[in-house]
Amino acid sequence: MTRRLLVGLIALGAAGVWTVATDAQQKKADWLTDGGDPQRTAWQRNETILTKANVKEVKLLWKIQLDNQPRQMHSLFPPLIAGNVSTAASTKEIAIVAGVSDTIYGVDVDSGKLLWKKHFDSTFQEQTGGRGGGTLCPGGLTATPVLDQPSPGKYIAYAVSWDGRLRKLDVATGEEIEPPALFLPPNGKPYALNLVNGVIYTTTAQGCGGNPNNFYSYDLATTLKQKASVTIPDADFRSSPLVFQWKDKDVVAAAGKGTLYLFESTALSRGPIATAGLPGSGKFEAGALATWVDAQNVRWLAAPSARAIVTFKVVEADGKTAIQQGWTSRDIASPLPPLVVNGVLFTVSTGSKLVPSVLYAIDASSGNVLWNSGRTITTSVKGGLSAGQGNVYVPGGDGTLYAFGFAIEK
Repeated sequence: MTRRLLVGLIALGAAGVWTVATDAQQKKADWLTDGGDPQRTAWQRNETILTKANVKEVKLLWKIQLDNQPRQMHSLFPPLIAGNVSTAASTKEIAIVAGVSDTIYGVDVDSGKLLWKKHFDSTFQEQTGGRGGGTLCPGGLTATPVLDQPSPGKYIAYAVSWDGRLRKLDVATGEEIEPPALFLPPNGKPYALNLVNGVIYTTTAQGCGGNPNNFYSYDLATTLKQKASVTIPDADFRSSPLVFQWKDKDVVAAAGKGTLYLFESTALSRGPIATAGLPGSGKFEAGALATWVDAQNVRWLAAPSARAIVTFKVVEADGKTAIQQGWTSRDIASPLPPLVVNGVLFTVSTGSKLVPSVLYAIDASSGNVLWNSGRTITTSVKGGLSAGQGNVYVPGGDGTLYAFGFAIEK
């Protein structure tokens, strides 16, 4: 199968766009989008509480059962964190959690209590008794929303409901700010939304609902066109493109069919500048990647394989960019994509009804396990992780949201 890696965001000018995350947006360790930032690095750069030295003291702070109805092994999506929301009562840190049953929840991070719930009306009608088209096409809401902070204390959540309409919610109240507008065909499978310079992006896959697999952008002000693409025979890209700076250039990383690819963002048509095999991947799809820079200024990449987290270093060899094998974690059954906080890599095993998931904290430089959650989580986990202000959030497959961290004054 031939797949095309679409990096439509480059139409905005890679270097300028991918560095727009400002201190004003990130100073409270917000997690505004799937992967933490528009570059999808899964690296929480602004954490000041959680470290390698104290991660062994992490405990379950709270858990909340949400009334989301799972569909075809899909349930909750990675929580988004708005760190400094002005509400009628006070300033709050709010977790925004999307459920596949077309519902968005606002949870008070300090108390673990539900603040509000918004279930979307729909212009799409599922056939009676329908539960989606299988695990690849579950129906319902399938894209992690994205948050924007237009002004201090003001956050907006954008989501795509099952009927393909774009929703705009006030994070403080859950109320819709504007009438919904059609963005995508209904009953498709959009992936996590991304927001850059006022434009929302997503892709659709698996031909769900009979819809084509496309790259979509939504912008009220301008019309943007794809600037560059590259076709790699049999690559079958399944990871969201990740962008990082290397030697004063923006580099795009993506994984497909057991191979990690690096591209120069301004020269996609030239093909990959470096590749590496993903050990032990086999038919396992790597999904999202993570990248970070350690205290020694080493650029790392991490990906989940079938039974471990595998890492790589980006290096220069003979004047060219190269990928060097890093550490491989201990055996972790079907780990979800990792995230990194202050030199600590977190991942969670997918788990099952018989063997629930386990959250792991791993030294991001050595691969040594620093802590795990033991039997605290009592369900499987299908959605990704998020982090901020000393907490790590785990969305359970049964609709339970877990918050791990420290019981401290905030």
